[in-house]
Amino acid sequence: IMAALAYGRDEFRASAPIQNERARVLGAIDLFGPTDLVELLEGANAREWAQEWIGEEPGARQRALLASPLHYVDPDAPPVLIIHGDQDRVVPYEQSTRLQEALEEAGASVELETLVGGSHGFFDDAEQAQIQTFIESFLSELGMVENASPATQNAGSETQSPSLDSSGR
Repeated sequence: IMAALAYGRDEFRASAPIQNERARVLGAIDLFGPTDLVELLEGANAREWAQEWIGEEPGARQRALLASPLHYVDPDAPPVLIIHGDQDRVVPYEQSTRLQEALEEAGASVELETLVGGSHGFFDDAEQAQIQTFIESFLSELGMVENASPATQNAGSETQSPSLDSSGR
């Protein structure tokens, strides 16, 4: 999600020319990712993994801010699908609701799909099928898949990978 929201910003531009500067992000999928690392460094939602990742040296708060997708939300953000379990103890669910609210407030297209009772990345078969359905529907809306797999069309059937269109998307 960070790459999609920060794409095209001057501070992330390559110093050398890029051959295909017409490339653009068509959409982004956030699977229970952290969106505000500052919040994860201190206070009620502090997480040890975030403190280890960002470090405790001077400037940690600024590094956390610069590594936070929430910091890069603007009206030009690509469409975003957020999938998050409401019982996630690694990355608080509120990280996703805050990103959703910020994107909506900016006027960007966003969809939050909540896995009721879902944790952080350890999903059973039914949750995996639900996630696949969410992703295929999102990619279909973006025109990135020709048609949904049988798993999307008939919930509970064996899952398959989405079909790609003729351009390889």
